[in-house]
Order: sequence, then C-alpha cells, then structure tokens
Amino acid sequence: MAQARAAARGTWRAAAGQRIELPRGDRPAPPPRMPDRDPARALRRAQTPLQDALHGLPRTLCDLPVLVVDDDAIALELLKMVFETYGARVTAVRDAERALMALQAAPHDVPYGLLLSDIGLPGIDGFELLRRVRGALCLPPQRLPAIAVTGWTRAEDRRLALQCGFQAHLPKPCEAEQLVATAMRLVGRAAHLPS
Repeated sequence: MAQARAAARGTWRAAAGQRIELPRGDRPAPPPRMPDRDPARALRRAQTPLQDALHGLPRTLCDLPVLVVDDDAIALELLKMVFETYGARVTAVRDAERALMALQAAPHDVPYGLLLSDIGLPGIDGFELLRRVRGALCLPPQRLPAIAVTGWTRAEDRRLALQCGFQAHLPKPCEAEQLVATAMRLVGRAAHLPS
C-alpha cells in the first residue's frame, strides 16, 4: 500500500511539473506577491528609466508652453514626458483640429513657444496643419517654431515638411537628446529673431 502511494505521488509530481509547498503551522507564510494592478504605478515604473537617463540635465525649456500633436497615444505620452522632464508646460492633443483650437485659445501674453507634430494624422495631416498655422493663424517660425516628429521618413516627406513651415524633420523613433537639442536650437533661434 505504501509503495502504491509513493508511486502515485511521483506520478502526480511528474504530471504537475511543479512542486507546491504549503505553509506549515509553526511559521507564518510570506504574503503572496500579486501583480501590479495600479496603472498609475505601472506607468511611473515604465517612465523611471527615461527619467533616470535625463536626471541632472539642465531644465532648459523651463516653463516653455509646448503643443504636441500625435494620434498615437504612446508616442504622445512619451513626447509629453520628455518635454515635461525638461520643465516645459506641455499640452498634448491627438489631432490637428484640437491643435488648431488650442492655438486659437492660447492667451496672447503666453502663446505656445514650440509645436511638435506627427505628419500622418487623421483628417487634417501635419502638412495641412502647418499650412494653416503659418497662413490663417499668422504664426511665423520666429513666433512658433515647429518640429515634425514622424514615421514619414522619405526625402520627399522631409522636403514637403520644410516647405509647409516646419523648421526640422525628425524620423521616429528619435532619441530624446536629439529631440530636445533640436527644440532648444529652434527656440533659442526664435528668441533672437525680431517678431
């Protein structure tokens, strides 16, 4: 009988593939590790490597109002996080219509100082957005520098982006340092141009 039990136990262990130990009564069991169900904490944990990489760098874009336009939620959140790390005040929108409304609603004493936009937006694309920004809204490059941050990377796309009014064209994915350096260069140049 004992041999039959031992054989059954061995078969059960082989079939289960795992050995489960239950706590004994003479010592307390450690609390179970539950998966993180707090989305805010999970997002903070995901942001930590980038924030660590940017830690200690100068907050050169401090209080600069930045408008970011991207229909991809992850790209939008990453761009927002990068610029907020450098001290910018970021407004993030998912399409060109909302971007145009934000630009029109901006107070005249604190207008946006930088625009970052994807090209492949739903409805009005990034090219048309910049045509309207430069034309109908009368916001020249010295008042609102603009960077195209896009997956549209052909030479023709770059040429068209610059023709429409962008001052820089950065292909996705781009390094945070390259993006911020480009932004600082454009904002610094705009600050020294007459309005």
